[in-house]
Amino acid sequence: MRATREVESTLIDRYQTTVQETVRRALRRGKRDKIHYTILPSRQAPANAGPPLCPEPEPARTSDPLSASVPGL
Repeated sequence: MRATREVESTLIDRYQTTVQETVRRALRRGKRDKIHYTILPSRQAPANAGPPLCPEPEPARTSDPLSASVPGL
């Protein structure tokens, strides 16, 4: 089980904030990715990152007959 993390950010005069690196890494978010907030009656606002726009690369396939017959592929 992973530990709960708490991170704080500050709203600037234009009501913007920086998403801290700790949060970006935990949610696997990058530039232009979206973060969805749900505001609960208790005034908590958990964030939902959804699937990353750049998913982790898939492992290389070894069953491709073409790559087995062509050197260097």
